[in-house]
Amino acid sequence: MILGIIAVAMAGCTHTDPFSLDERQPLEPFRVNDRLIRLTFNPGDDRDPSVQGATLLFSRLEVHRSDLDRCIAIMPARGGTLSDVMCAGGSFTDDTTHAWLQPTLSPDGTQLAYVLEWSDPILPNLIPGRRFLVVAPADQPEAGYSLIPNRVISAPSGVVNDFRDLRWLDNGTVRFIGGEGSANLISLDTTFTPRGLFDLDVAARSVSTVAGVTSPVSYTAAPDGGVWFISSIDPTSIRHVAPGSSVSTVLVTGVEVLTHVTAVGSAVVVIVEGPAGGSGDRVVWLDPTGSEPARVLWIGDTPRHVVGVPGTRAVIAEILRGNGSNLWLINIP
Repeated sequence: MILGIIAVAMAGCTHTDPFSLDERQPLEPFRVNDRLIRLTFNPGDDRDPSVQGATLLFSRLEVHRSDLDRCIAIMPARGGTLSDVMCAGGSFTDDTTHAWLQPTLSPDGTQLAYVLEWSDPILPNLIPGRRFLVVAPADQPEAGYSLIPNRVISAPSGVVNDFRDLRWLDNGTVRFIGGEGSANLISLDTTFTPRGLFDLDVAARSVSTVAGVTSPVSYTAAPDGGVWFISSIDPTSIRHVAPGSSVSTVLVTGVEVLTHVTAVGSAVVVIVEGPAGGSGDRVVWLDPTGSEPARVLWIGDTPRHVVGVPGTRAVIAEILRGNGSNLWLINIP
């Protein structure tokens, strides 16, 4: 199927008791209409959404934190009040940045996996420092232990020292994109080069490569149990690796660059890159069979991440507006 997409415009840190997936009833979220629901209103920055059951987790930076610590926030996936905000060192700021990124909850709700980023020892709080993949009790992120410290995975195309898109496959396995991150002293940020898709066996503390997934920038579970992914080698296509296969085939192709993909039933929702600067990026629903036309779900501001809400026809989108991001729920008609 060819991507023929026409851009049509659409009409602080506290600790609470340990949470469970069903103990709180959400309050009514802010609705723009039945299709668009704004979930967060943080003047700082909310990013890295993940969903387990009815629970949404994300990485949260609050404006009052001078140490730039990023916390793990929890709330109902379809909107409501925050269930918890857990921060390194609690409510008090210090002179070291501890950013908790990419949080994801195990299916049984007992474990968290996340990426810990320490501030750079030479330029503290200016550029990202070392990153570690951590597994911890769900209600005690600081009690976790690093299963993959910085610079310990060797990939065929280079070293892996950064971790993105963490997801639990089951209660003992965390899947993630591994890549090589390097500091950019001009932008005071990091560049990321994807090296592969990896599975971490938590109990054995061992890592294996997912065959056939080459240089992934985004991935999602395919309905057949395989993987759909976007490769940095050809970011205009969505590719498919079937279970047990080491060969990828083209699922969807076109001429526009895709940056994120998530499955919604047998369809996919993607972020389509617009002109330079990101102001024209779109969130688009696609039917891989081509039996239904593409639908633009969002245009305007800058979508940076999308994740499906299991068992629904909805996605949660991280939307950058100004200097910070917030999270929106998009119901798919």
